[in-house]
Formats: sequence, C-alpha cells, structure tokens
Amino acid sequence: VTPADTLATAANALMQSKQYAAAARLYDQLVQAHPGQAAYLVRLGVAQQLAGNLNAALDAYRASIRMSAGNVAQYNLGTVFALQGRPDSAFHWLHASIAAGFSSLQTLTTDTDLTTLHGDARWQELVDAVTRAATPCMYRPESRAFDFWVGEWNVTTQGGQPVGTSSMQLLLGG
Repeated sequence: VTPADTLATAANALMQSKQYAAAARLYDQLVQAHPGQAAYLVRLGVAQQLAGNLNAALDAYRASIRMSAGNVAQYNLGTVFALQGRPDSAFHWLHASIAAGFSSLQTLTTDTDLTTLHGDARWQELVDAVTRAATPCMYRPESRAFDFWVGEWNVTTQGGQPVGTSSMQLLLGG
C-alpha cells in the first residue's frame, strides 16, 4: 500500500462520514503530491463543493477539465454555477458534459443543486438533450428504419390461412 493509497482511503472515509472540509484538505495533499491525477482534482472539487467552498470547487473542476477529466467534472462545474446563481455558465457546462458523454436523466432531474434552473426556458432543452444522449436509438433515423414493423401481426399463407402471430415491440430504450 502506497502513501497515496492510504491518504486516498482516509479522504474517502472522511467523505463517507460527511467531513467534507477535512476530506478536501487530504485531497488537496493528494493533488499536490500527484499533480497529473485529474481524479484527485475532481474529488477535491466534490469535497469543496459539499463543504460549501464553491469558488475552490470551481478551481478544482476547471483544473481537472484542463486535464481532460471528462463529463463528471463538467457536470459538477455546471452544478456549482447553478448554486452560485449563474445560469448561463451552468447551462454551458451542463451541455458540455452531455457532449462529453453525460447521459443520466435521473441524475439531472433529481439533482437539487440544479433546482434554480428548473424555471428557466433552457431547462427543458437540457432535459431533452440528456434524453437524446441516454436513448440515441430513439432519435437516429437509421435506428428507426424498421419502425413500420412494430405492432401485433397475424401471419397467414398466401391463401389467407392463419399460421401464426407476430409481435414486434420497441425494447431497451428503442
């Protein structure tokens, strides 16, 4: 077990016990010791955000995004902007997270950090974008080519004699 593993385990334990400020201090130590690890920056951002240090969370998320941390950091950055009452920046980063692969409609619609955005006209566009990302087969024309076949069918011979039935359904998100 390396010192980084021990420190990460301790930081994770502090997060579990909701001691976010203490966890942030340990994640900051990990970031300083391992500056190339974007995951530590994301965890630092989460700890700072949960501790209420929103500007520090922004700094950590931005640094992790510069290291190509991915859609989680972009999504979380959007949530911080929403918490700060900065909807334009929030929507920008939430859409960026979708472009980077975020597709959890449940996370988006139940995240209380985004409550302030629900009354904004852009909210439904965001929900629609996540829905399309989560179920691309429902929106791609090439995936819809056989939709004419969906339904309940009676199968007959050329003479009209019944020989069976067929049921074609959209499953697994289309």
